[in-house]
Amino acid sequence: MYIERIRAYLTREVALRFLASLALALILWALVTLREDPETSRAFADVPVESVALDDSLVLLDEIDPVRVELSGPESDINPIDANAVVATIDFSGVNEPGTYQLPIELDPPDGVWRSSVSPATATVQVERSATEELALVPTVLDLDANSLRSVTVVPDQETVLVTGPSSLVESVAEVVLPVEVSGGTQTFQDIYIPEARDAEGNLVEGVTIAPTAVEATVRVSARGKSVAVLASITGTPATGYEVGDRTINPQFVIVDGNEAILDSLVALTTDPIDVTGADASFNQTVGIADLPEGLQILQPSSGQVEVLVQITQRGVRQSLPSQQVTIVGVEPGLVASVNPDEVTIEVVAPQATLAELDSSTLQVVVDATSLAAGTYTVQPLAILPAGVQWVTTFPSEVTLTITELPTTSASGSPPVGTIESAP
Repeated sequence: MYIERIRAYLTREVALRFLASLALALILWALVTLREDPETSRAFADVPVESVALDDSLVLLDEIDPVRVELSGPESDINPIDANAVVATIDFSGVNEPGTYQLPIELDPPDGVWRSSVSPATATVQVERSATEELALVPTVLDLDANSLRSVTVVPDQETVLVTGPSSLVESVAEVVLPVEVSGGTQTFQDIYIPEARDAEGNLVEGVTIAPTAVEATVRVSARGKSVAVLASITGTPATGYEVGDRTINPQFVIVDGNEAILDSLVALTTDPIDVTGADASFNQTVGIADLPEGLQILQPSSGQVEVLVQITQRGVRQSLPSQQVTIVGVEPGLVASVNPDEVTIEVVAPQATLAELDSSTLQVVVDATSLAAGTYTVQPLAILPAGVQWVTTFPSEVTLTITELPTTSASGSPPVGTIESAP
């Protein structure tokens, strides 16, 4: 019995010594390990949070904000960790109804991580029923204004799309537009465009998905409108002694578009009335187009207005100018010519000031004998007048032109009395 006690004692002591040696060995191993592979920490910002086990009939109203993750462990294990290997999740297995929930954010740390933390540790999420609605696809040309001279027709390869997402967001979608851009020129082409969900105010609705995500469409670009002349409408009477002269319209033509039947029958358009009452000088005025037929619109100029230069001129005075000497020109060599009568009366119209400046250097009545042989001719005299003077009539309207051969000169070398020598 004594021997058994000694044996038991020795067994316990050996066991204690063994355990102590093991603990000391572990401590020494840990100290060596920490010295060779010390503990370190790394922080990962903006780690995405994934939803797990969310019922197919439910959908998140908003995306879950990313979180910050800190990992600690041996340097040899922590340093090689790629950011993509850090995954944070929220388990929705217990969520069966729409509502707002405060759920913990869980982390599945990579191998070798001793400690980990997530900030924030929870997230507030709003869950709604998933909804799907079929909506018409509305093509919209982005780079074409109402006054463009091009007409664009967009034909998508499908008329409707499916919009899926939280019920409140799907209900807020007023239309799905297909934004199309066309460059210059007139052509037909095909391209692929991305449909967009928009609310009643035209704002982009985010958080919904559209199927298909891209739509092919045929785009036809053609010329638009018709060029139509513009006539100036003048009302009123200028000042005494003045009258309306030319009217210059800029632009002379406008581009009009609209109902094809009305457009085909349209010949010209008229400006709004321009009042010249009492005017004694030319002036410019910008006016619109009057009485534009219903169903038509002016594309260019975009303002729908034209500029009209109205010329106001002094009214001319009708004046008789008697005893105007008739001059013969163009008599061929070896011929002489005379005219009967050799004076005529002409009537002209011109401003008084212009009439006062007329003289023999600015007014001439001529008869042209060019290429005419000897003989008697009935011709109309021509009045050569300065600018601003208008010929009305000549009295008599015709004169007799007599052309004869030049007689033999006398011994003195002078022609017989009563003849007219030809011009040298």
